[in-house]
Amino acid sequence: MKKYIFLTTVQMLSSLLSSAQTTKTNASLRLLGTRSWIRVDMKDSVPNLSGAKVFWSKTSKKPSVANAVLGKGTKRYYIQQVDPETTYYIWVESATGNLLAQGKSYTSKSWELDEAELEEVRKKPSSRAVPPGMEVYWQDEFNDQLLNRNKWSTNYFSSLNYLNEKAKQEMLQDRLPQPAYTLDGDAINLYVNDTIPTRIFTEGGNQKISSIQTYEWKTNENLLDNSKGGYFEVRVRRNRQGNPKGTNTAFWFDSPGPDIRYYLQEGSEANGIKGIRPKGQLFEIDVFEYITA
Repeated sequence: MKKYIFLTTVQMLSSLLSSAQTTKTNASLRLLGTRSWIRVDMKDSVPNLSGAKVFWSKTSKKPSVANAVLGKGTKRYYIQQVDPETTYYIWVESATGNLLAQGKSYTSKSWELDEAELEEVRKKPSSRAVPPGMEVYWQDEFNDQLLNRNKWSTNYFSSLNYLNEKAKQEMLQDRLPQPAYTLDGDAINLYVNDTIPTRIFTEGGNQKISSIQTYEWKTNENLLDNSKGGYFEVRVRRNRQGNPKGTNTAFWFDSPGPDIRYYLQEGSEANGIKGIRPKGQLFEIDVFEYITA
């Protein structure tokens, strides 16, 4: 039986191991296509890109006018608001109009291991606790300026919220409160304070939530295959000020999905639904929880 290592880092997330989207390369251009953006990297051998022009199209015909002009010192650019599962053709020209590089990228909704990220992992070895014979199956180093939506959803929801009808309708109508976070090129920083997120997650509750997850409740899409067993590792730093109440910082494995029967234990019933979760079988494993722990 093959074993896998699932690696993650959080700054509040700095790296997650377990597959990413393989970068495509040519002589001067490295492209990464996701469902929501395409990352355009120029290799170091390319001259100064100040004023360089980027063109993209869904056809192999280059537009007559540049879609974007790069600022001083730019070597990475994100083409945003792309259509998923679509091939885009990309050209990069110098400020004077000379072709520097061209390529194409497919905006896949799935991912493969990213060799560039794996190289970074090799430079920062994981814990000695990792059992021998394991291989990386999925990871995120959070090196991008944008969240990779092939790996993460920002629509936090859980079985605990499913029985709250108002929260359930927010989930079904894409109106869930969104997390407060920044990406700094090395980690993701998740924030909860007096002003962000802007509201308590559940009406009448006492928690603000800034969470990202590998499962999308509304579409029942699992971005991370949860059928494999393995080892999970995270690099994380937690900070707090004052004396916050109800702070809970955790990696939470909430596996039942949208069918509430898997959340309710055998012998229990809610809203006319009878539970089928075997007695004593838990769906929550806290990797780390209370900030005082």
